[in-house]
Amino acid sequence: GVDLDKGITESNEDEAEIKNVMRSCAKTTILAIDNSKFDNVSFIKVHDLKKNDVLVTDRLVPDKWMQYFEDKGVQIITDN
Repeated sequence: GVDLDKGITESNEDEAEIKNVMRSCAKTTILAIDNSKFDNVSFIKVHDLKKNDVLVTDRLVPDKWMQYFEDKGVQIITDN
Protein backbone atom coordinates (compact mmCIF):
# COMPACT_ATOMS: atom_id res chain seq x y z
CA GLY A 1 0.00 0.00 0.00
CA VAL A 2 0.92 3.66 -0.35
CA ASP A 3 -0.12 6.32 2.14
CA LEU A 4 0.94 9.97 2.44
CA ASP A 5 1.65 9.56 6.16
CA LYS A 6 2.80 5.94 6.38
CA GLY A 7 4.76 5.82 3.10
CA ILE A 8 5.25 2.58 1.17
CA THR A 9 4.00 -0.48 3.03
CA GLU A 10 4.03 -4.18 2.27
CA SER A 11 2.19 -7.22 3.63
CA ASN A 12 5.07 -9.64 2.99
CA GLU A 13 8.16 -9.29 5.18
CA ASP A 14 10.51 -10.87 2.61
CA GLU A 15 9.24 -8.57 -0.14
CA ALA A 16 9.71 -5.55 2.13
CA GLU A 17 13.33 -6.53 2.78
CA ILE A 18 14.03 -7.06 -0.93
CA LYS A 19 12.54 -3.64 -1.77
CA ASN A 20 14.67 -1.97 0.91
CA VAL A 21 17.86 -3.58 -0.40
CA MET A 22 17.06 -2.66 -4.01
CA ARG A 23 16.28 0.92 -3.04
CA SER A 24 19.52 1.28 -1.08
CA CYS A 25 21.50 0.22 -4.16
CA ALA A 26 19.60 2.29 -6.71
CA LYS A 27 20.71 5.55 -8.29
CA THR A 28 17.15 6.16 -9.52
CA THR A 29 14.00 5.10 -7.70
CA ILE A 30 11.01 4.14 -9.84
CA LEU A 31 7.76 3.40 -8.05
CA ALA A 32 5.49 1.00 -9.98
CA ILE A 33 2.15 1.30 -8.20
CA ASP A 34 -1.25 0.30 -9.49
CA ASN A 35 -4.14 2.60 -8.64
CA SER A 36 -5.65 0.24 -6.05
CA LYS A 37 -2.63 0.69 -3.73
CA PHE A 38 -3.07 4.44 -3.14
CA ASP A 39 -4.43 5.31 0.33
CA ASN A 40 -3.99 1.71 1.53
CA VAL A 41 -1.70 0.64 4.36
CA SER A 42 -0.17 -2.77 5.00
CA PHE A 43 1.54 -3.77 8.22
CA ILE A 44 5.24 -3.59 7.21
CA LYS A 45 6.74 -0.19 6.39
CA VAL A 46 9.14 -0.38 3.45
CA HIS A 47 10.20 3.28 3.28
CA ASP A 48 9.01 6.87 3.26
CA LEU A 49 7.78 8.47 0.06
CA LYS A 50 10.69 10.91 0.02
CA LYS A 51 13.34 10.90 -2.69
CA ASN A 52 11.58 9.03 -5.46
CA ASP A 53 12.30 9.91 -9.06
CA VAL A 54 9.54 8.36 -11.19
CA LEU A 55 6.03 7.02 -10.56
CA VAL A 56 4.57 4.54 -13.04
CA THR A 57 0.90 3.75 -12.53
CA ASP A 58 -2.04 2.33 -14.47
CA ARG A 59 -4.37 5.35 -14.14
CA LEU A 60 -4.32 8.98 -13.24
CA VAL A 61 -3.82 9.26 -9.52
CA PRO A 62 -6.12 11.25 -7.22
CA ASP A 63 -5.50 15.01 -7.10
CA LYS A 64 -3.84 14.98 -3.66
CA TRP A 65 -1.33 12.44 -4.95
CA MET A 66 -0.69 14.37 -8.16
CA GLN A 67 0.02 17.47 -6.10
CA TYR A 68 2.30 15.57 -3.71
CA PHE A 69 4.41 14.03 -6.47
CA GLU A 70 4.54 17.26 -8.48
CA ASP A 71 5.70 19.16 -5.39
CA LYS A 72 8.48 16.56 -4.91
CA GLY A 73 9.56 16.75 -8.56
CA VAL A 74 8.54 13.15 -9.29
CA GLN A 75 7.91 12.34 -12.95
CA ILE A 76 4.50 10.65 -13.34
CA ILE A 77 3.88 8.11 -16.10
CA THR A 78 0.37 6.66 -16.52
CA ASP A 79 -1.35 4.34 -18.92
CA ASN A 80 -3.87 7.11 -19.71
